Amino acid sequence: MIGLAALLLVVGTQAQSDLSPTDQYREAIVELEPFDTSAWRAAKSGIDYSKELVRKKQEKKDTTPKNQFNLSSEVKKTIARVMLLLLVIGLVILVLWFTLGEGRNISNKKFNQSSKLAVSVEELEENLQQNDPTNLIKAAIALGDYRLAIRLYYLKVIRQLSLNGHITWERRKTNRTYLNELESTELKTAFRAATSVFERVWYGNREIKNTDFKAIEPQFQQLLNAISERE
Repeated sequence: MIGLAALLLVVGTQAQSDLSPTDQYREAIVELEPFDTSAWRAAKSGIDYSKELVRKKQEKKDTTPKNQFNLSSEVKKTIARVMLLLLVIGLVILVLWFTLGEGRNISNKKFNQSSKLAVSVEELEENLQQNDPTNLIKAAIALGDYRLAIRLYYLKVIRQLSLNGHITWERRKTNRTYLNELESTELKTAFRAATSVFERVWYGNREIKNTDFKAIEPQFQQLLNAISERE
């Protein structure tokens, strides 16, 4: 009996040795060992899988193209700057439009008033003795036309000299003629000075500012007072 078993073992071993390695692997009997759960738990204790998960997410996020994000940010900044610049330019144009428009309106208004005033002055000279230039002087000063105001002051002086009998007024007479008529009076020196100022300003086309006019006006007022005192 023992001999038979030995014989079968020898035959089986011999038969197995005749098999190829692949067939031997297939014919082999695999014995499974029981799974040790406690050993597995002890082995994995202390491992933080959440950190690994975060790291993988971060790596995935870092793989996102950065150039695209930076480009988008720069484009937004550029657009914001352009819009701000356009807004500033628009405000400047708006302010200039209102300012220049208002300035043109004021200039046109003054020009029209000055033109009307100039016509009134021409009419005044046509009949100087019957027309007092005082209101026209005030109007010229209000408009800032100090050159015309000086001309009107000079006409007022001639009118006053004529009314008081110091000269004989005629529209065709020159200023030198009136000076000759005042040759023997105490008013000649003051009238000569007023004539010189008037001719330099009016015929010399000099620009007269407010400060200049304030310095000249008293000279005419004093002459007018002197004429009134010598009626």
